[in-house]
Amino acid sequence: MKPLSILIVDDNIAARKLLRSVLAGIDQRTMISEATSGAEAIRHIKISLCNIVFLDIEMPDKNGLEVLKEILVEVPDQFVVMVSANATIVNVKKSVELGGKGFIVKPYAGEKVKAALARYLLIKTQA
Repeated sequence: MKPLSILIVDDNIAARKLLRSVLAGIDQRTMISEATSGAEAIRHIKISLCNIVFLDIEMPDKNGLEVLKEILVEVPDQFVVMVSANATIVNVKKSVELGGKGFIVKPYAGEKVKAALARYLLIKTQA
């Protein structure tokens, strides 16, 4: 199997570094890109396909839920996992309603990230 291509979207550098570290610990072959804003994420998605997007909800330029909608307009079957330190029921439900494939509460736990990757692989092998 070829390496996964992952985009981490978060305005917080520490959060991006932590998720990058967790992902590298799971599979060192994973190709990881980063975006620091919703606008940067949309630009990235338009020019470079990726397997999985980890998308923060709370960002200064655009709410991650708005960015999720825009990403799915560009790439309707994009696998997006929402992440947030603010895991309210409203955020989780809205993420799923809009097409998010998962929700991870920060700080990142390796088991939750592994589960998201496993769900992606399961969906792709069934397609």
